[in-house]
Order: sequence, then structure tokens, then C-alpha cells
Amino acid sequence: MHQAFKRAGRIAAISCAALLVVVALWAALDWLTAADNAGHSTAEVTSINDTRNTAIQFLTLCAVLAGFSLTLGSFRASQKASRAAIFSTAVENLGNEASVAVRIGGIHTLHVLAQEDPTFWPHLDRVLGAFVRQRSQSGVGQDVQDALTVLGLRPREWSTGPVLDLRLSKLEGLDLAGVNLTQANFGGADLRSVHFAGAKLKGAIFKDCAMRSCLLTNADMQSASLEGADLQGADFLGTVTKSINVRGANLGGVLNLTEAQRAQMLGTPLGLD
Repeated sequence: MHQAFKRAGRIAAISCAALLVVVALWAALDWLTAADNAGHSTAEVTSINDTRNTAIQFLTLCAVLAGFSLTLGSFRASQKASRAAIFSTAVENLGNEASVAVRIGGIHTLHVLAQEDPTFWPHLDRVLGAFVRQRSQSGVGQDVQDALTVLGLRPREWSTGPVLDLRLSKLEGLDLAGVNLTQANFGGADLRSVHFAGAKLKGAIFKDCAMRSCLLTNADMQSASLEGADLQGADFLGTVTKSINVRGANLGGVLNLTEAQRAQMLGTPLGLD
């Protein structure tokens, strides 16, 4: 509240200063006109006054624009400080051990910030990625599900931004249908029975992951690495498999894997004749 009053005071002071400049300029115009009108013809006086009016109008516009610029700068600085404070509080809420509701509130507050200001998305990758890695070790709850859902909404394209680190996470049975986890690193994670249907997983790393009975239907896994992963019983119906690395992966008993999909894979997997 104190900061809000200070900001309002600064804006009021700037506005008053601009107004005083305008008043002073008009007063100067009246004084100069009265002093110089004597001894000049009507046409000369008119010309002088027109010139001075134009100059005063120009200077008045400059003063107004300067005041607006200063006010806008103050507003933007205030907005940036406010968002930083909200971000800090939300991150603190993620560490609340007593209440899952508080943690979920922190997750969705971060999402709102990223929607308002996309420059927050890289921070969400790091903060929520760390949250998922740590929190999932003690079991998968609604907070972990929500954190991954928010991460999956990021406007991320192929080969841009930092790599999302989800290594060694324990995410068994989660619903990650349709998420955008392009280039995420799941190395060594427990992904058994996870629903990745329709997910964007280009370039994602699943090295040595437990992925038995994963639902990969219609997922885009182009250039993903499944090296050493256990995919027994996983469903590949409609999965984009172009340039997938399956060296040493266990594909025994996989479902709906066509010859065309298999031909696009790189390396020699286990469990396929």
C-alpha cells in the first residue's frame, strides 16, 4: 500500500509539473505579446502572434508528451515490480509442505503470470521442472499433475528455449495427453502407463525410461531418443516415429506399431523380430 501511494505521488507530481510548464508558457506569451505589439502594424503584430502561438503550441505538446512518457515509464516499472513480487510469492507457495491447495495455487499463479508476460515461461520451465522432479519422489498428486499440465501449455516451438529437465521424475499413470513437452529431458524417469496421446514430444529424451504400457497414440515423437527405454506393451497407434532412436530399447509386445513406423526408427531395438 505504501508503494502504491508513492507511485501515485510521483505520477501526480509529474502531471503538475507538466501543467505548470504549460501555464508558464502561456503567461510568457501574453507578456511578450503585450511588450512587442507597440510600434508595429496590425499585419506585423498578427504575424508575430501567429509565430509565437505556433511555438507555444509545439512546446506545450512537447511538455505533455514528456509528462506522458515519464508517467508511462513509472507505470511499467511499477507493473514489473508487482509481477516480480507475485512470482516470488508463488514460488514460496510451491514449497508449502502442509497444503496441496497452496501449492496448486502457486502453480496456477505462475501460469497466469506467463500468460500476461511470455518472458516468464523460461522461469516456469526451471521452477516447475524442479518442483516436479522433487515432489514426484514422494508420490504423484494433483499438484504434480497440474504443474506438468501448465508446462505442457507453454508456447514452445522445435529447437527453441532451454531444455525442460524432468530427469528421474516418478510420473506413473499421469494424464499428459496433448501436452507440449518438446525437447523435454525425461532421462531415467518412471513413465509407466502415462497417457501421452496427441502430445508434442519432438526431440524429447526418454533414455533408460520405464515406459511400459505408455499410451503414445498420435503423439509426435520425431527425433526423440528412446535409447534403452522399456516400452513393453506401449501403444504406437498413429505415433510419428520419424528418426526416433530406439537403440537398446525394449519394444517387446508393443501395440499398433506398423512396418512403416518401424522403418523410420533408428537403431536396433530389443523384442522385435
